[in-house]
Amino acid sequence: YQINLPDGTKVCLDVESSLRYPAEFDELQRLVELKGEAYFEVAKLADKNGSRVPFKVKTEIANGRNQEIEVLGTHFNINAYRNEPANKTTLLEGSVSIKNLQTNATSLLRPGQQATISSASAAVLVRNVDAEESVAWKDGFFSFNEENLETIMNKIARWYDVEIDYRGNKINKVFGGRISRFNSVNEVLDMLQITGAVHFKIDGRRIVVMP
Repeated sequence: YQINLPDGTKVCLDVESSLRYPAEFDELQRLVELKGEAYFEVAKLADKNGSRVPFKVKTEIANGRNQEIEVLGTHFNINAYRNEPANKTTLLEGSVSIKNLQTNATSLLRPGQQATISSASAAVLVRNVDAEESVAWKDGFFSFNEENLETIMNKIARWYDVEIDYRGNKINKVFGGRISRFNSVNEVLDMLQITGAVHFKIDGRRIVVMP
């Protein structure tokens, strides 16, 4: 879902996501609140004195995952779903400053880097990634890049509005691949099943996951 904010900033929201923002921004800052996942293209804005008006994104999930991101005119993606183990912010262009609101730890991202905030660490962890892969969703693709099965199944559950039921031993394997979100759920599951590491059974709106 595409949203155009009052300052000209463009936001693309993924499924099960919401964005809270004022009808008009004030001259001191532009603050929005995100739940879920969104891709931002932030418009540059100056006040009457010519100073840059900061753009901030806040996500509050508790459990050590509250964060605030200050944007310095940029393109970036935030993944902050409640049922994921961590928040992930990926920068494609410009720069962003990320603060862990529990510990006040901060980090500055450069293009091609991803920051992770989780309850398992007080720091803001930064690593180099293929940034384009993180925004494949807005172009209509599932893109799995060495991801564990739980993360993948969460994406499938959100998009197809299905329930996931795990049976048997936990599958400790990572998967990779890319497929259109507009394929049937059976085709997406077949792509994972071809590895031989996991099997699925569809029961109405429930997907049973088995070793």
